[in-house]
Amino acid sequence: MVTQSHEWSGIPPSQNDGVDLRDVVSRLWRARRLLAASAAAGLVIGLGSYLGSAPVYQADALLQLESKSGILSLPAALSAELDSDPHTVTEIELLRSRMVLGEAVERLNLDWRIEPQTMPLIGTMLARRDLPLPDAGFLRPYARRGDEVTLEALQVPETWLGRVLLLTAGRDGAYEVELPDGRRLAGEVGKALVDPDSGLILQVGKLAIPEGRRVGLAQTGRAAAIAALRQKLSVSETTRQSLMLRLTYTDRSPREAERVLDAIAQAYLRQNINRSSAEAASSLAFVEKNLPEAERAVTAAGAALNEFRKANQAIDLNFEVQAMLSQIGTLKAQLDGITRDEQAIRQRYTPNHPIYRQMVADKQHAEEQIEALQGQIARLPGKQLELVKLTGALEAAQSAYMQLSGRAQELRVLQASKIGNVRIVDSASAPGSPIAPNFPRSLLMWMMIGLVASATVVLIRAWLNAAITRIAEIQETGLPVFSVIRFVPRLASARSARRREIMTVSQPSDPVAESFRSMRTALHLRLVGAKNRVVLVTSATPDVGKSFCSENLAAVAAMAGQKVCLIDGDLRRGTTHQRFGVKRSHPGLASHLAGQATLDEVLVKGGLEGLWMIPGGPLPHNPSELLMGGRLPALLETLGQRFDLVIVDSPPALTVTDPVLIGKSVGAALIVARHNVTTVPELAAVKGLMIGAGVQVMGAVLNCFDPRRSSESYGSAYSRYYDYASTKT
Repeated sequence: MVTQSHEWSGIPPSQNDGVDLRDVVSRLWRARRLLAASAAAGLVIGLGSYLGSAPVYQADALLQLESKSGILSLPAALSAELDSDPHTVTEIELLRSRMVLGEAVERLNLDWRIEPQTMPLIGTMLARRDLPLPDAGFLRPYARRGDEVTLEALQVPETWLGRVLLLTAGRDGAYEVELPDGRRLAGEVGKALVDPDSGLILQVGKLAIPEGRRVGLAQTGRAAAIAALRQKLSVSETTRQSLMLRLTYTDRSPREAERVLDAIAQAYLRQNINRSSAEAASSLAFVEKNLPEAERAVTAAGAALNEFRKANQAIDLNFEVQAMLSQIGTLKAQLDGITRDEQAIRQRYTPNHPIYRQMVADKQHAEEQIEALQGQIARLPGKQLELVKLTGALEAAQSAYMQLSGRAQELRVLQASKIGNVRIVDSASAPGSPIAPNFPRSLLMWMMIGLVASATVVLIRAWLNAAITRIAEIQETGLPVFSVIRFVPRLASARSARRREIMTVSQPSDPVAESFRSMRTALHLRLVGAKNRVVLVTSATPDVGKSFCSENLAAVAAMAGQKVCLIDGDLRRGTTHQRFGVKRSHPGLASHLAGQATLDEVLVKGGLEGLWMIPGGPLPHNPSELLMGGRLPALLETLGQRFDLVIVDSPPALTVTDPVLIGKSVGAALIVARHNVTTVPELAAVKGLMIGAGVQVMGAVLNCFDPRRSSESYGSAYSRYYDYASTKT
């Protein structure tokens, strides 16, 4: 579409230095075919990835952490010796420790790897599905569905850890192993293969594969096997402070996932039991160490009481004193119970809570009663008071001995028991369906990758592209846009400029002709008040369509009844004479400026009424010197008097100095910019060059505009306009 300059020049230059979301969306919309193709390619890749990915299964198990005292119903005295509050974070780290995982690795030989040889690209599909492929030729070594190999022993030297031993199946259970050092050894299923030179020990338990099939065998280090196991294991608490741990493990085989996870759970359970037994053994050793001393204390207290009674046979405790001693013992036991409960109540309630306050009151009351009874006993006569002290010492020694003896019996029971504070609630179980690959997720992920990748390419290419893609970019240089000439594919495909046609003559109803008519109108309005009717058409660089615009502008001006003269001012590579059927040898502008031909001799009648042209003529060796002479201004002044409009097609302004020399004698200049070719700095440089030489620059023309490659929202309006213009005639 073409809009006259006064309609576009009023749009202020963009002042937004940030991201223009509308511009981004517009660019992506213009590249929608590329995005769609990328999304389709992503879907194809996603489908291939799904079909070519091995299934991954997940097994899960559930563990419960319990209080040890709750498990055995031990008394409070023994519970104090045990850690009855399991810490979830600690237990999770124990589950992932080398101690637990290393035991599982050793029990299941998880440091052995059996790697069937798979065919490139379709190897996984071949191993998972019964594809109708022949089991012969170059396909024979690759794994198929149903192949099974098991190992009973594998030991390699340390230097071979992680390196693959290639096993090739033979007939009747025979096989051949290619070692990392290049040697080949023959073996048989069920028999140990020993290589004394390297220290290799290999025993294949089952070899259910046809002859010629290849399988890779490898042994990894213990640390590497534990790291691989830890990567597939996940441990988490089901809900906060629930003391329930959920274990998950992923593997390509559901049975293998269950087997490995069960081994991990059992290893953790064993270490927990062993840890509980070790704690009980440690406590038992402490108690048994103190039992003889407690027994000696009982013996000593009993002997002291007996000696006192022998020496004082008449003294004995009456019933009232014995009752007070018994009451003191009861109160002390009650006070011990309150003291044990105080810590738990303090964590649950504040000091102002009624329950906490009641506990404090009960404790104070018990202490007051004990103090009162002890005061009454202290008032007894000397002999009776001494007897009370000796009797209390014996009872205290007997009580301590009985507690230690009972605790020793309970610890022996705990040490002998096989119960820890962990319970396996749900054993490992893997569902029949794999968790990966997920068909919808795989397709969606790869489609999004394709879209994001193509969108990134589009935006990066637009960011790196300094060429003009929007009208606003021309306006930001301060130049009004006279016209926008749409891209014509059939002209761009021409191999030679000779085949280029003057479209306004050959196809006057084409929308491109309407663009030049609008350009003619805008030019007519802007030339009012100019010093003459001579217009210079130039550009920044070659091959932007400058001559195409000059020729078609001259044609539409002649069609409007004006008397027009088109001058080929490119004395170096001008081609305008070819569209008018004039030979290069015909006298032209160079001939006139050199004084070799008159004006009437160089003027050539065009194919339209009122259209004349002056070809470039034979190529001179000094074009700049000819243009600097005094003949050019006189020629343009004469032509301005004889014609209504004179159009000078000049060379690119950034390539040669000719446009500046011509521009000093013209009334105005037009700069042609090509969409997605000319850059803003080039356009600004031409403008500055012309203005610096005193040339009045009327505006710019955007040529070869392609709405499909434009990021401007006006592009859709251009398309609608061209559709309308192409149907109105």
